[in-house]
Amino acid sequence: MIDDLIVQLLILVGSLVVLAFSSHYAIKAIEKLIELTGLSEMSVGFILLATLTSVPEIIVALFSVLQGNPGISVGDILGSNVFNIGAVLGILGIFGYLKTCCTNMLLDLTDILFITSLIPLLLVIFNVSSPVVGLLLLGTFVANTYFMAKKRTPAVEVNGNSTVGSKESKTKILALLALGLL
Repeated sequence: MIDDLIVQLLILVGSLVVLAFSSHYAIKAIEKLIELTGLSEMSVGFILLATLTSVPEIIVALFSVLQGNPGISVGDILGSNVFNIGAVLGILGIFGYLKTCCTNMLLDLTDILFITSLIPLLLVIFNVSSPVVGLLLLGTFVANTYFMAKKRTPAVEVNGNSTVGSKESKTKILALLALGLL
């Protein structure tokens, strides 16, 4: 029994080390992707990182509903949001980085975040479940993704040359990004 616990702890520690290294390389690749695409940091964070890191939640939701345990799915989604807002923003606030994260784009997002939060709240209040509600939520996500993709940062030039790299560097950046996210 203790041997199993030690093995599980070693697996956990090893997984956290791999996660730390892969996160580092994924962020470096995303920084280069921002230079190549001209998207803002928040746009890339929303479109790419938030979407990709939500894949495990989608899989948990699918399996929990198919196995007749929808409460697990709801708990996972709500718990993840509370953790991300409370713990992640709390940690940023403790270390003094929250002020640098509060930008005009974040203020622009408050409307869409309010609408996106209001839809599930109305579902609970009125006990409504229909494909229309799902389409509303997906439509809100697609619209927000579209508006986020329109937010660009100006291209940075070094010695009169644009920072946008060659096709080979684009391929390398995308490969590094895929590897880091995997």
